[in-house]
Amino acid sequence: MTVVLTTSPGFGKHGRVPDLIAENGWELIRCVDRDIPDGGVSEHIARADVLVVGLIAVTKASLKGAANLKGVIKHGVGVDNIDVPACTAAGLPVMNTPGANANAVAELAMGFMFALARNIPSSHASVIAGGWDRKVGTELSGKTVGIVGLGNIGRKLALAARGIGMKWLRPTPMPTRILPPRTRSGFLSWTICSRCPTMSRCISLAGRKMPG
Repeated sequence: MTVVLTTSPGFGKHGRVPDLIAENGWELIRCVDRDIPDGGVSEHIARADVLVVGLIAVTKASLKGAANLKGVIKHGVGVDNIDVPACTAAGLPVMNTPGANANAVAELAMGFMFALARNIPSSHASVIAGGWDRKVGTELSGKTVGIVGLGNIGRKLALAARGIGMKWLRPTPMPTRILPPRTRSGFLSWTICSRCPTMSRCISLAGRKMPG
């Protein structure tokens, strides 16, 4: 039986994964105890064939005794919490899922912009407190958003922003051939990072080294 060890609270709960686990007869062991440095990985690592990593750090010590382990997979994008050199030395490939959550994060960023522009958090707090304060919001259409980092998330955010009539700035030159066709129509402005705060109503940070 294949044993899948995971430190991700959400892995194996959504989409097709639960059915795949059941259909293949895999055993899923979840190690998500934040009170233990490795979440409990060291207790079960000897039986694991695959380690699916969440936010808990995977160190050289975590891999000690991993006799059956075939690989380490990040349930997400960033592998900053995985000791890649230690995995490589142990002959374990480290994999991730680039772009898998890009659309979700871009939509979340748009949601935050709407929430701030329309005063949704403060209005919600007012209603919960028994008030009914009238707050005047502002439209995002026609505004300019500065996107610092035009990777998988930044590109999707740029498309979403353009879809509601926003213009956008980016700090670093990037060949247009890697951009989606719909973002090559004049909405792209050349700028530098120091100018984004003064020229943009909204600033989005989507850096490669950010967590997750």
